[in-house]
Amino acid sequence: MKKLCIYFLFLLFGFFNSMNAQDIKVHNFIGKQLNDVIANYGKPVHQDNSIPEMVSTFFKLPDRNYIFISDSSGVYQAQASLNYNTKDEAAEALTKFIKDCQSNTFISDTLSSEHIKLHKKGEKIDVTIFQMSSGKSQIKIEAAKTED
Repeated sequence: MKKLCIYFLFLLFGFFNSMNAQDIKVHNFIGKQLNDVIANYGKPVHQDNSIPEMVSTFFKLPDRNYIFISDSSGVYQAQASLNYNTKDEAAEALTKFIKDCQSNTFISDTLSSEHIKLHKKGEKIDVTIFQMSSGKSQIKIEAAKTED
Protein backbone atom coordinates (compact mmCIF):
# COMPACT_ATOMS: atom_id res chain seq x y z
CA MET A 1 0.00 0.00 0.00
CA LYS A 2 2.86 2.36 0.85
CA LYS A 3 4.42 1.80 -2.60
CA LEU A 4 1.08 2.54 -4.25
CA CYS A 5 0.79 5.85 -2.34
CA ILE A 6 4.32 6.88 -3.28
CA TYR A 7 3.70 5.97 -6.93
CA PHE A 8 0.47 7.99 -6.90
CA LEU A 9 2.25 11.02 -5.41
CA PHE A 10 4.90 10.88 -8.17
CA LEU A 11 2.16 10.75 -10.79
CA LEU A 12 0.42 13.76 -9.26
CA PHE A 13 3.68 15.70 -9.04
CA GLY A 14 4.44 15.00 -12.70
CA PHE A 15 0.94 15.98 -13.75
CA PHE A 16 0.94 19.28 -11.87
CA ASN A 17 4.50 20.06 -12.95
CA SER A 18 3.52 19.60 -16.61
CA MET A 19 0.39 21.71 -16.08
CA ASN A 20 2.55 24.53 -14.68
CA ALA A 21 4.74 24.42 -17.75
CA GLN A 22 1.72 24.56 -20.03
CA ASP A 23 0.09 27.45 -18.13
CA ILE A 24 2.84 29.86 -19.15
CA LYS A 25 2.57 29.17 -22.90
CA VAL A 26 -0.36 31.46 -23.75
CA HIS A 27 1.26 32.31 -27.09
CA ASN A 28 0.24 28.84 -28.30
CA PHE A 29 -3.35 30.10 -28.53
CA ILE A 30 -2.59 32.91 -30.97
CA GLY A 31 -4.56 32.14 -34.14
CA LYS A 32 -6.66 29.46 -32.41
CA GLN A 33 -10.39 29.68 -31.79
CA LEU A 34 -11.66 30.93 -28.43
CA ASN A 35 -13.31 27.55 -27.84
CA ASP A 36 -9.81 26.00 -27.68
CA VAL A 37 -8.86 28.45 -24.93
CA ILE A 38 -12.04 27.71 -22.96
CA ALA A 39 -11.46 23.96 -23.34
CA ASN A 40 -8.00 24.43 -21.79
CA TYR A 41 -8.71 26.94 -18.99
CA GLY A 42 -12.37 26.21 -18.20
CA LYS A 43 -15.22 28.64 -17.76
CA PRO A 44 -14.07 32.27 -17.93
CA VAL A 45 -14.73 34.53 -14.94
CA HIS A 46 -15.79 37.31 -17.30
CA GLN A 47 -16.27 37.87 -21.00
CA ASP A 48 -16.83 41.22 -22.69
CA ASN A 49 -18.25 40.65 -26.16
CA SER A 50 -19.77 44.11 -26.64
CA ILE A 51 -17.40 44.67 -29.58
CA PRO A 52 -17.39 41.57 -31.84
CA GLU A 53 -13.95 42.47 -33.27
CA MET A 54 -12.48 42.57 -29.77
CA VAL A 55 -13.96 39.90 -27.50
CA SER A 56 -12.09 39.98 -24.18
CA THR A 57 -12.15 36.76 -22.16
CA PHE A 58 -10.79 36.64 -18.61
CA PHE A 59 -9.69 33.60 -16.60
CA LYS A 60 -8.54 33.50 -12.97
CA LEU A 61 -6.83 30.46 -11.53
CA PRO A 62 -4.86 30.23 -8.28
CA ASP A 63 -1.81 32.50 -8.70
CA ARG A 64 -2.59 33.00 -12.41
CA ASN A 65 -4.64 35.46 -14.47
CA TYR A 66 -5.24 35.23 -18.21
CA ILE A 67 -6.77 37.56 -20.78
CA PHE A 68 -7.44 36.53 -24.37
CA ILE A 69 -8.58 38.98 -27.03
CA SER A 70 -10.23 37.48 -30.10
CA ASP A 71 -12.46 38.08 -33.07
CA SER A 72 -14.28 35.75 -35.45
CA SER A 73 -11.00 34.55 -36.97
CA GLY A 74 -9.45 33.58 -33.61
CA VAL A 75 -7.29 34.81 -30.74
CA TYR A 76 -4.98 37.66 -31.72
CA GLN A 77 -3.68 38.71 -28.30
CA ALA A 78 -3.00 36.77 -25.09
CA GLN A 79 -1.77 37.95 -21.71
CA ALA A 80 -0.80 36.06 -18.58
CA SER A 81 0.26 37.08 -15.09
CA LEU A 82 1.76 34.18 -13.17
CA ASN A 83 2.84 34.38 -9.52
CA TYR A 84 5.60 32.20 -8.07
CA ASN A 85 6.54 31.72 -4.43
CA THR A 86 10.26 32.27 -5.02
CA LYS A 87 12.52 34.01 -7.48
CA ASP A 88 14.11 30.63 -8.31
CA GLU A 89 10.75 29.09 -9.28
CA ALA A 90 10.03 32.04 -11.55
CA ALA A 91 13.51 31.90 -13.09
CA GLU A 92 13.15 28.17 -13.78
CA ALA A 93 9.73 28.66 -15.42
CA LEU A 94 11.08 31.56 -17.47
CA THR A 95 14.12 29.59 -18.64
CA LYS A 96 11.92 26.68 -19.76
CA PHE A 97 9.57 29.09 -21.51
CA ILE A 98 12.35 30.85 -23.43
CA LYS A 99 13.99 27.56 -24.45
CA ASP A 100 10.63 26.28 -25.69
CA CYS A 101 10.04 29.47 -27.68
CA GLN A 102 13.51 29.32 -29.23
CA SER A 103 12.95 25.69 -30.23
CA ASN A 104 9.81 26.90 -32.02
CA THR A 105 11.76 29.43 -34.17
CA PHE A 106 11.28 32.48 -31.93
CA ILE A 107 14.22 34.87 -31.85
CA SER A 108 15.10 36.43 -28.50
CA ASP A 109 15.94 40.10 -27.98
CA THR A 110 17.03 40.31 -24.35
CA LEU A 111 16.69 43.85 -23.08
CA SER A 112 17.64 42.92 -19.50
CA SER A 113 17.36 39.95 -17.17
CA GLU A 114 13.86 41.20 -16.29
CA HIS A 115 12.59 42.10 -19.78
CA ILE A 116 12.74 39.85 -22.82
CA LYS A 117 11.21 40.21 -26.27
CA LEU A 118 10.70 37.23 -28.55
CA HIS A 119 9.48 37.30 -32.12
CA LYS A 120 8.95 35.25 -35.23
CA LYS A 121 7.04 35.82 -38.42
CA GLY A 122 3.46 36.65 -37.50
CA GLU A 123 3.90 36.73 -33.73
CA LYS A 124 5.65 38.62 -30.93
CA ILE A 125 5.99 37.99 -27.20
CA ASP A 126 6.95 40.45 -24.48
CA VAL A 127 8.03 38.90 -21.15
CA THR A 128 8.66 40.79 -17.91
CA ILE A 129 9.60 39.38 -14.51
CA PHE A 130 8.92 41.33 -11.31
CA GLN A 131 10.09 40.82 -7.74
CA MET A 132 7.18 41.73 -5.46
CA SER A 133 7.57 43.20 -1.98
CA SER A 134 6.09 40.01 -0.48
CA GLY A 135 9.11 38.07 -1.74
CA LYS A 136 7.11 36.37 -4.47
CA SER A 137 7.90 36.79 -8.15
CA GLN A 138 5.56 37.50 -11.03
CA ILE A 139 5.99 36.79 -14.73
CA LYS A 140 3.89 38.79 -17.18
CA ILE A 141 3.59 37.57 -20.75
CA GLU A 142 1.98 39.48 -23.60
CA ALA A 143 1.72 37.67 -26.92
CA ALA A 144 0.22 39.18 -30.05
CA LYS A 145 -0.31 38.41 -33.69
CA THR A 146 1.68 40.68 -36.03
CA GLU A 147 1.22 41.61 -39.66
CA ASP A 148 4.72 40.64 -40.89
